[in-house]
Amino acid sequence: MFRIYLRDMAQGGVSLWKYGEPTEQGKPEEGYTMDKRNGRERNAGGVELIRIRPHDMELDMQRRCVEKNRAGRNHTENRADRYTTGAREEGNRAGRNDAENRVRRDHTENRGERYTTGVRGQGNRGGRNHTGYNRMEKARPGNRRTGKRRWIRKRMTMAATVVCTILLGLGGIHLVKAGEFPDTLGTEETEEIGGENCPQEILGPVPMVPNEVLEREGAEHEKTFIVIDPGHGGTDTGCSRGEVMESEVNMQIANRLAGKLQGMGFETLLLREDDMTELSLEQRVERAELENADIFVSIHQNAYDEDVDDIKGIETWYYGGSEGSRRLAELVHLGAVGETGAMDRGIQDTKDLYVLKNTSMPACLIETAFLSSRSDRGRIVTGEYQDQVAEGIAQGIYTYFNPKTMYLTFDDGPSAENTTAVLDILKERNIKATFFVVGENVRRHPDVAKRIVEEGHAIGIHCNNHDYRKLYQSADSYLEDFQKAYDTVYEVTGVETKLFRFPGGSVNAYNKAVGAEIIRRMTEKGYVYFDWNASLEDAVNKSTPEALIQNAVSSTLGRKKVVMLAHDVIYNTTQCLEELLDSFPEYEMKPLSAEVEPIQF
Repeated sequence: MFRIYLRDMAQGGVSLWKYGEPTEQGKPEEGYTMDKRNGRERNAGGVELIRIRPHDMELDMQRRCVEKNRAGRNHTENRADRYTTGAREEGNRAGRNDAENRVRRDHTENRGERYTTGVRGQGNRGGRNHTGYNRMEKARPGNRRTGKRRWIRKRMTMAATVVCTILLGLGGIHLVKAGEFPDTLGTEETEEIGGENCPQEILGPVPMVPNEVLEREGAEHEKTFIVIDPGHGGTDTGCSRGEVMESEVNMQIANRLAGKLQGMGFETLLLREDDMTELSLEQRVERAELENADIFVSIHQNAYDEDVDDIKGIETWYYGGSEGSRRLAELVHLGAVGETGAMDRGIQDTKDLYVLKNTSMPACLIETAFLSSRSDRGRIVTGEYQDQVAEGIAQGIYTYFNPKTMYLTFDDGPSAENTTAVLDILKERNIKATFFVVGENVRRHPDVAKRIVEEGHAIGIHCNNHDYRKLYQSADSYLEDFQKAYDTVYEVTGVETKLFRFPGGSVNAYNKAVGAEIIRRMTEKGYVYFDWNASLEDAVNKSTPEALIQNAVSSTLGRKKVVMLAHDVIYNTTQCLEELLDSFPEYEMKPLSAEVEPIQF
């Protein structure tokens, strides 16, 4: 016998059962019935239909065993009535032995005829019936009714095959092969739930949860699609303290987060929608991949071995080998910490978390509180605090997809060591920048200048010789110097750049007299100059890497568009560059071009 499970999203679950059960006449019927709800129902044949859940399937097999035991006993007790061929008016018989004797006498007297129409109620042909008694031939060859029934069963089997084939094509079908019932039922052992008399062999994947959604391979979405993973669930409650269970808190925050993201115009998917759902780590990753999610965010809580109130706060994890994951983790973390005011435990790179390492999209896992901390635990169970956590995470995700823009620019290079170090870091981060070069340095280090262009960075003219007095002596002296540098860059890199930056900026103490004329003449030639609105101030002597980062962060002032000034010939700039880049997760780094509206003093 086969049971066929079919998921139905609209109704929350459909069960399609093929069954063979004894009827009042003793002949099994075959057919199909559907239960379009998850409640327990019985069809006309007495078959119980149950919900599609792993633990329910086992209980169902056990219940069916018990029902067959009861049916067997009832069948035995009533054999006298069922096996009497023409004397029902005689009343109740003396007992099962008398009934069996009559059956044997009838069998002996009618041995030559092999039980004709007078004993049609004696069960199925061949084998043993479900109560353990021998089944006997019920009709002689050529019986038209028997032939007709065989024809009906054959047609029904063919129809069932067609239906199953269609459903298999639609997906979401799970087959379970039920073991045969034992020859004898009715003993105390078979009445026990959980016995070995009802084995089952899994022939296909069984849905883990009632609300499992049909997989859509290669899904496409009109909006940015975010998978939210409420950690743990089902029997896996995660860490807990008292009556506070991690899985429940995760689910509550995830629901709030989904609502906020949808309000921002995102499309979301909760991997589980209730506390009963249990998913493996592999299933979580597989679902995110099948949905072609843009990002994956997992919600968790933390706990220390001991209940220590001082160990608390928010911690966020990412896998460094996944492009974009660090930036996502930084934004989600900063948003949650900023909105709640919780202790900042920072972000951590890890290779040990399965859902982070095995998702192809940017992913992060945020632990929003320590349940082992009395103060954290008291806050995280309140709706107000959960709403703050969800709001912070949502703002971080919004910024991830709607970043501000930063144009990272380097002056005075190239140099052999420092510019090379800068290029290595940018390449590792897949960040493009702009280099305003000095002609003399390009001639000294042509290979570095070529690498700047080959790796996709923008190149512009700074000057040929960095002598302010000679450079700004007149407009002609400036244009002459510019041309030398331009020719050098073209000869070495093949780039005909339109970008330039004034040494000292477009307004400085050396070009007051000639600055306006230089700008006019350069603009007429089609060149575009760029100043800056944020700076590391790394040209200042004796500046430390920490001070450079502080200068950069404080000078951006939250602007939506930033042109950051740095110098690739300064050693300390190379030392702080990685941390500098990590300090601006809300910004997308881009190279300058003639089409970018310039920042000018």
